[in-house]
Amino acid sequence: MNFEYQLLVIGGGGHLRSLLPILRRLRLSVYGIIDLEIRKGLEINGIPVVGTDRELEKFAKYGMKALVAIGSIGDRQRDKKRVELFEIARKANMKFATIISDRAILSENVRVGQGSMIFDGCIVNCGVIIGNNCIINTGTIIEHDCSVGDHSHIAPGTVVGGQVTIGENVFIGLGSRIIQGITIGKNAIVGAGSVVIEDVPSNSTVVGVPAKCIYTGKGGADDGKKTKMV
Repeated sequence: MNFEYQLLVIGGGGHLRSLLPILRRLRLSVYGIIDLEIRKGLEINGIPVVGTDRELEKFAKYGMKALVAIGSIGDRQRDKKRVELFEIARKANMKFATIISDRAILSENVRVGQGSMIFDGCIVNCGVIIGNNCIINTGTIIEHDCSVGDHSHIAPGTVVGGQVTIGENVFIGLGSRIIQGITIGKNAIVGAGSVVIEDVPSNSTVVGVPAKCIYTGKGGADDGKKTKMV
């Protein structure tokens, strides 16, 4: 059988359910879901769970394209799992699909990496570069000449001003605002509704209006040092 144009989706939770209407409109067929061992053989939204991440290599030989359909809520351990699953699939020689909603608006010279997803209602302006395995969630606006590092997730309703640099594995929460020219370091977390008017250091968590740092550390909020919020 030739599965060249079918998807193998990694993760069967809420993020996949949000993604399915887009996949259907784009006429992309999902062959199956990679999930936990205990779910193997079950169906999620009518799609069978066909294996676990330990079995990815056998699917790669059929020419399927993988997609890591696991979202993020600013949980550093969950974010780490998204990265790990992408790397497991890559090492298994899987190719990755890039999903751009038919209801998103992208300028002609936007670059979007492997395995990344751009949801309904997004506007991505000229000169933007989006890395691999990124999520640009519903209704996000990214203005001109920004860059978004690999594995980052920009949550719904966020507005990113022009010439902003977002590092790898960054989570930006619901409805945040990032003014032009800001740099957000790798592994940073921006809390929901924040207004970022200063650069955000790597491995830190910022919240508020204007955004202030409340955690610093190796991996963000989960293992960092709490600082006084001012």
